[in-house]
Amino acid sequence: MIVRLDFPPNYEAINRRFRLDQFDKKKFKPIFAYGLFIFNPHRTKIPLELFEHEKVHSARQGSNPAGWWDQYLADDNFRLIEELAAHVIEYKVLVDHHGKTREARRRIFHHVASRLRSPLYGYQPPLHYDRAREFLKKGLKEIDKMTTRPMPQGGTITNPNRNPTAP
Repeated sequence: MIVRLDFPPNYEAINRRFRLDQFDKKKFKPIFAYGLFIFNPHRTKIPLELFEHEKVHSARQGSNPAGWWDQYLADDNFRLIEELAAHVIEYKVLVDHHGKTREARRRIFHHVASRLRSPLYGYQPPLHYDRAREFLKKGLKEIDKMTTRPMPQGGTITNPNRNPTAP
C-alpha cells in the first residue's frame, strides 16, 4: 500500500456522514484506505497494527473502492462487519508484537474492543463495549474465513442495538 498525505477522493461524503469536524483534532486523526492507498491527511505516524488494519479494508474493497465506500457510509451493519475484520487483524498484530503475557493480551483486547466501538464509526445507535468485546471474540474465532474472502452482505454479525435478536 502507498501512503498519501492527502484526503481521500470521497472525503466530503465521509465528513458529511461522520461529521468529523465535531471531534477533537488532537485526539482523532483518522486515516482512510481507498483502493491501494492509505490516505493520511493529518500526517500522523501510522503504527504497524493500523497499517495492517487499513490493508484489510483495501483487500476487501477489491477493484471497487468507490462502491465499498458507498456501502460503508450507508449501512451500519456492513460497516461493523468491515471494521470487525480489520480490528481482528489489528488485535493479532498487537498480540504478535506485545502480547507475551496474559495480562498484556487482556489489555490489548480491551484497547481494540474500545477502538471498535469508537464514535468515529458512527454506529447508530452506538455500539456498547460489551457487544464490541463479544463481536471481537467471535471475530477472532472466525479470522481465517473473514480475511480470505469478503463477508457476504448482511452477514451474521449485526449491531444488536438495531436488532435485539442478533447473536
